Amino acid sequence: MKPCVMPSSKNLEPELRQLFQNAWNSYWESTGAQLRELWEQQLEKALQERFTAAGRSLTRQLNHAARRLLLAESFSEWCAILLEAAKMFCGRAEIFDTADRDIMSAPAIATVVETKDTVVAMKSASELPAKVCDMAESGHDRCWLFPIEKGSRTAAILYAEGDSGEGVDRDALELLALLASASLPRLTARPAADLVQIEPDDSASSGTSQWKLSRKEQEAHLKALRFVRVLVAEIRLFEEESVRQGRQNGDLYLRLKAGLDRGRQDFDRQFLRTWPSMADYYHQEVIRTLANDDVAAMGLEYPGAMR
Repeated sequence: MKPCVMPSSKNLEPELRQLFQNAWNSYWESTGAQLRELWEQQLEKALQERFTAAGRSLTRQLNHAARRLLLAESFSEWCAILLEAAKMFCGRAEIFDTADRDIMSAPAIATVVETKDTVVAMKSASELPAKVCDMAESGHDRCWLFPIEKGSRTAAILYAEGDSGEGVDRDALELLALLASASLPRLTARPAADLVQIEPDDSASSGTSQWKLSRKEQEAHLKALRFVRVLVAEIRLFEEESVRQGRQNGDLYLRLKAGLDRGRQDFDRQFLRTWPSMADYYHQEVIRTLANDDVAAMGLEYPGAMR
């Protein structure tokens, strides 16, 4: 360390000045060493806390994703949850169905299916299907392909790429793909199959026996169903003990009032006010998932259905 100049000593004799300078240098070296040691200790502590917190955050995110995947009731809902989770660890994510012949014709895809292992591929027509290359928008020239298995076969592939500002967290995505494999619903329907004719219950249709829904309305109903399932699943996940006690004591609404009221307002604003044909899926999901189909478990204070 470069010696620090001691306080002003212009009026001292040269020998005395040198004596003071030596004493000051000795003091500064001793103090500087202590300061360096203290700084290193504080820096190490800060780094440990930072990475420990980051590890806890990652574990919490993956645990949340796993539980939501297990709660998915349709292939399309499962896909939406998986993509939402994947995008926490990459710039762009997609799910490819290995039943698609155009997808399977690409060498990189075929390698994933054959080896059941992660593949890093160049984003080029020689490795990927043309439609995959067309959708690639980021500045990165590579992509990652993660197998999602159903039984002994690769049923789907999780595609990930970075963007101009971020890369890909391969380890997190590999673990997410394993969680997806464990939770893959045993359904034969593909996402498009969920866009069926949706007919709200007679009790929820404001006196109209059935609604003949347009394609746009069907998509709105499907979006509403996904919205409430995710919302209620999160309440059950983060308020697990309150849900358990509320079921036992018949006061679920009072214990979960803040979250339930917030979700109720959001569903009303986004769906009920916009679509006359919309059923109160939020009320239905709350009773089904939180109260185990026992409306009495909500308690007398529960305001009931909005429509």
